[in-house]
Amino acid sequence: MQSKCFSQKHREDILNNQYIEQIHSLYHLDNDSLILLYDSQPKDSPFTYAEIIPISINTKGNGNWINNSDSTFSWIIGFESKKAYSLSVLLNNVFLPEGANLFCINRNNNIIIGPYSSKHKNDNSEMFIEPIPGDEIYLELDLPLNFKPNFNYLKIKGIGHDFRNFFGNSDNKTGASGSCEHDINCGIGLDWQKEKRSVVKYTYPAKGKLPSCTGTLINNTANNELPYILTANHCIKDANTASLAVFYFNYENNECGTSNASLTSSINGAKLIATSKDSSAKLDFTLMLLKKSVPDTFNPYYAGWSLSKNTDSKVVAIHHPKGDPKKISYENDFIKNSSFTLGGYMSNTHWQISKWDTGSTEGGSSGCPLFNSNHQLIGTLSGGDADCDNPANDYFQKFYKSWDYFSDSIYQLKHWLDPINLNITECQPYDPQ
Repeated sequence: MQSKCFSQKHREDILNNQYIEQIHSLYHLDNDSLILLYDSQPKDSPFTYAEIIPISINTKGNGNWINNSDSTFSWIIGFESKKAYSLSVLLNNVFLPEGANLFCINRNNNIIIGPYSSKHKNDNSEMFIEPIPGDEIYLELDLPLNFKPNFNYLKIKGIGHDFRNFFGNSDNKTGASGSCEHDINCGIGLDWQKEKRSVVKYTYPAKGKLPSCTGTLINNTANNELPYILTANHCIKDANTASLAVFYFNYENNECGTSNASLTSSINGAKLIATSKDSSAKLDFTLMLLKKSVPDTFNPYYAGWSLSKNTDSKVVAIHHPKGDPKKISYENDFIKNSSFTLGGYMSNTHWQISKWDTGSTEGGSSGCPLFNSNHQLIGTLSGGDADCDNPANDYFQKFYKSWDYFSDSIYQLKHWLDPINLNITECQPYDPQ
């Protein structure tokens, strides 16, 4: 959600340092120490790239109100978190009147994202503003006519300090992930150019941090382009978290081994549709519905799926390891029926990859799809031991186990992905092209 509109004089002034005195310096976070801390966590934990620095600032008691020449008012405030690769903003108590617009500004890179309005807040009056590059950020709230300043229009709850580089490392063409990973547009990915369009990277605020996971735009039997995203329960398991998530399409290097991926195709927010019970009978899946349809300009593809209970060979995972641009991993041997009990999941609910023949998965791959040789989704990644040093023992939640193990529609996939009750065992993909 990027805007390049610099027409308003006060916005130009921000970009020209006129309001530098309004910046708030946040306490120092050490990037290297945070990387060591989060890299020590097990792989079934979501991949964390940022910590949220808690603050409490509102539009009534903080910042700078400006009386514009057209008799409207604007509120401006800035933050600095030194050495952050990007900054995000978590808001609550959001009350934005009709016509009010909120922007995030990086004056050093001449970037403005927005506008955000009341439609972007969730049912709890919270809002998450996606990462913007750099270690400084300004917020600007523009009010419509007849709305006065010095009122609590919103509260800033926290600033997300990116210690890994959410936008990728331009100095290293492989990014943060291991050297064994292969771009989706390398030769080994050429047979998967349709399926890749269904795979998304997403981020969300959770328990004082910002994780990144992988999901799949998945088809249903009505072929009606409902934007369902299938991912892992250990990434997102509640409605509030889903409502704040930001989903990125087409995050991939355009050519093999390049570093030109872009995070410009995004959708903010989703509704939690179905997930596992948080009980002794536990599965690792979550189905969400994006808050808006996927634009044709995003070139979406709705992945097909299979309820087959048979083990398969020649399976593929498409994913965002360490939050990197899209990668692909191959396994040519037969997958195994297995159990993954680390997350408390029921026995015999996972497919096991004994050892990847090409590539691996890593943190950030969580929730990614496992496709069979017929290019159908048969599982989603829960975790395991695999990395580039030892690409062995990965575990994918079996798709068919998530189908109707639980009878209640909010704990199963069948009600949503077979809305017209065809009772079929596989669904073809849907390509709007």
